[in-house]
Parts: sequence; C-alpha cells; structure tokens
Amino acid sequence: MPYKPSAMLTLVRRAHGSQSRSGGRIPYWHHCAGVAELLAWAFERSGEIPEPVAYEDFHLAALGHDLYEDTEVTRAEIIDAFGPRVDELIEALTNRQGDDHQAAYHRQIATGPEEARLIKLCDLIDNTLSVAEALPELGQDWVKNTFLPIVSGMQTVVLAATYPTFPVTGRVLGELLAYVSTRLDHALQRDDA
Repeated sequence: MPYKPSAMLTLVRRAHGSQSRSGGRIPYWHHCAGVAELLAWAFERSGEIPEPVAYEDFHLAALGHDLYEDTEVTRAEIIDAFGPRVDELIEALTNRQGDDHQAAYHRQIATGPEEARLIKLCDLIDNTLSVAEALPELGQDWVKNTFLPIVSGMQTVVLAATYPTFPVTGRVLGELLAYVSTRLDHALQRDDA
C-alpha cells in the first residue's frame, strides 16, 4: 500500500489538474499542500501533536480539503483510499451551497468537528497570504468586493470558536490569521495610496 500522504498529494495534483492561483502562475495544489504544511507547523509549534493515526487523518484531510468542492472526486473514492474519518473531515469543510450561502456554511463549520475548524484556519491563512501577495494582479475591487466579504464572516466564526482538544493550536493559528489579515489590510492601504 502506498504511503497515504503521497497518495493523497498525487490525487490532489491529478484532480485539481489545470486549476491555478495568482493569475495562473501557481498550480492550485500548492495551496492544498500549504494548508497541510501550516497544520503540521501549528501542531509542532503548540506541542499538541495528535496520536499518529489521528495526525495522519488530519494531514490527509488538510491536503484534500477542496476535493469535494472543486473537483469530481467522490466521497466513495476518499473512503476507499483514505478511510471514513478523512472523508468526514473533507465533507465538513465542503461548501456545497456555494459562496452565495455563507450563513449556512458558517454554521456548518461552527458546529462541525474541531479538527475541521483547525484546517479551515489554515485554509484562511493560506488564502489571505496568497491574496496579499497577488494584490496587484487581483486588484482592489476583487479583494474588497469578492474575497473579503466571503473571508471576513468565516474569520469571525473560526476565531470565536473553541478548541477544547487543541487549545494552543487554535490560539497559535488564530494569532497567525489575525497577523496575515493585518498584512492584507496594510497591502490594501498601500495600494490605495
């Protein structure tokens, strides 16, 4: 049996195919890997490293967090290859109703598994960093009128949430999200000037 993180990364690269970010310069799968790397960093930084099986499931779900939302990969494929817990976490992170139904998605994240909220924190951090770096390409209008309305509400949800099993990890990621959000705000102000 192949090493599961390697198998998930291969699936993510194949499934996301030609999807890209930053004006087509960066393959989308880099975002997925970045989210998984942030999660690993936060666990190491906090010292709250889960037991090995749970840690692997976290890592796999972080890598695959956008599969159901942005690709044709099915839940059955994930269950068969990676197990029901990975499927459960990816499903908990999936916005099946689209960006026009944010309130329902916010409730889903707020009431879902703590592990999914930690992955969502990592997702928001990576997305915010990417947008700050690509601001000249994306433009202020898109950031202010599309990105921020979607991200701001979710930030409120995950920053207000509790993380009883991983309180230090939640705090570390929350502080990092606040920092990168400030970085984006500063980039927007510089671009306005």
